[in-house]
Amino acid sequence: MKNALSSLKFFSFSCSLLIFFSLFAASGVGASDDDYEDDNEFQNANVIWINPQETEDEESGYESLQTHNFYDAGDEDWVKFYARSGETYKIVAEPSPGEAGKNCDPIIGVYKSDGQTLVSDHKGKEEDIGNVGEEEFFEWNCTADGIYYARIRQCDPDIVQECLAQYGDGTQYSLQLTKPHAAFNGLICGTIVPATESIVIMTDVAEAIVLSDGTYYIPHGPGTFTLTATDLSGLYETYSETVTVEEFGKTRIDIKLVYKGDVSGDGYVNLGDALLALKVLAGMSTEYLTHPKYAASGADVNGDGKIGFEELLYVLRILSDKTFR
Repeated sequence: MKNALSSLKFFSFSCSLLIFFSLFAASGVGASDDDYEDDNEFQNANVIWINPQETEDEESGYESLQTHNFYDAGDEDWVKFYARSGETYKIVAEPSPGEAGKNCDPIIGVYKSDGQTLVSDHKGKEEDIGNVGEEEFFEWNCTADGIYYARIRQCDPDIVQECLAQYGDGTQYSLQLTKPHAAFNGLICGTIVPATESIVIMTDVAEAIVLSDGTYYIPHGPGTFTLTATDLSGLYETYSETVTVEEFGKTRIDIKLVYKGDVSGDGYVNLGDALLALKVLAGMSTEYLTHPKYAASGADVNGDGKIGFEELLYVLRILSDKTFR
């Protein structure tokens, strides 16, 4: 009798464990997050390349595509890119083949620079055309230059009633951003100093946001173009250079931006620059302390070719912004 009771208890315990682990697996709890987390908000969006391509370039940072998943309930992914007025862009989320993407049913929304307002030509709605396991895309014609955000998340019952959003295993997908009518088979790449994601690199036909480590890549067609590096915050002078891109080739351009108000020429704007400007205004000697070619360096604040009151005010404003930011 005791043996029968023990067997019954063991059987009951085993069934409980089986049910528990079945629910655990179904919920997706414990599934691994992807390499881009934490990207659940537009403020944490990762940069995505436009018209990425397969390449043998093994330098850190280049991606021919991004691989994401919806690893936990409510998980969503945000990416950002720079787009130009009059250009058509298409973002594609494609569930991975087989078991890896069988539960993936993504929807896509593209938002303006505030991260809140959907682009208008889709009537303020996110896109959900494909079924579970099928490709989803969002294509639109940009009407204003600027940084845009794409939000990718699992299907929403408020949009498609029959949707059954699942998370965890089987939700992997690849993400790409393209200009559908552009063919790019070359590459412009390099690093920018200082490193900041407020800098946009562009030519006549292509554009990219610089990564936080200063790395940039622009898939590009062959020819000769003007390359510019523009700081959207306005702190640095715009850089410009003529570049030639070879078909299936890689053109490397490393860039050092000039900080407006950098009186000393050390690559930074700090209290020392304000003190140097005060010394110049007071008629004190600043020999060997200020930038030797300040007028031509691009750091001149108002273009008068000399260090003066405008530099002092500009530097103090920059320092004030840093203090209270």
